[in-house]
Amino acid sequence: ITVNYATGNATGANLATAGTDYTVASGTVTFGPGETVKTITIQTATDALNEQNERFALNLSGASNATIADNQGIGMILERIQAVSDNATVFESALATGTQAVSTAEIITGNLLTNDFTPTGLAKTIDQVTFGATNYTPTGNVVTVDTPLGLLQVYTAAGTYAGVARAAGDYVYTLQTNSTGGDNVNELFTYRINDGAGGNSTANLTVRIA
Repeated sequence: ITVNYATGNATGANLATAGTDYTVASGTVTFGPGETVKTITIQTATDALNEQNERFALNLSGASNATIADNQGIGMILERIQAVSDNATVFESALATGTQAVSTAEIITGNLLTNDFTPTGLAKTIDQVTFGATNYTPTGNVVTVDTPLGLLQVYTAAGTYAGVARAAGDYVYTLQTNSTGGDNVNELFTYRINDGAGGNSTANLTVRIA
């Protein structure tokens, strides 16, 4: 199976301009037996402009041995730092007085920065976590938030903490009580990242207590 592709300007708001924001590209991709995914790389331009994220189109045509169901995809040029929300789940059953029949874990770990974005050459650092109306900032490269139900620790720099190696952005949430008023209760945290050049973005970490 072969199909032709070509970049083009999209329609609507926040549009990228061919030749200015990205390099015009076209060609043909070939799918071998059993292949369902191909990657096409579009070169974007570097400039000092403070712009919104911008969209461009990738148009498909001339398929051989196949039918095109949707002939246009939309690409996004990320111009600035972008934080992306995360979700996690802990279980009351893991506590000695938990209510669930099956025990899994009262501790959840992850990394808040894994799916976040900063332009090439800029930093990606967590500098604040908000819970309720209170902002928490790092002490010793750790943001600690003690909530009515649990304890959240966010590590803002790579290092060894209490004998455990942590990457920047790692978090640990520990459920400390089963007094949740029922299962499927959420605790919502908002974290902020900055790029070291004046840009910042916020996203949420939602911890579901099952």
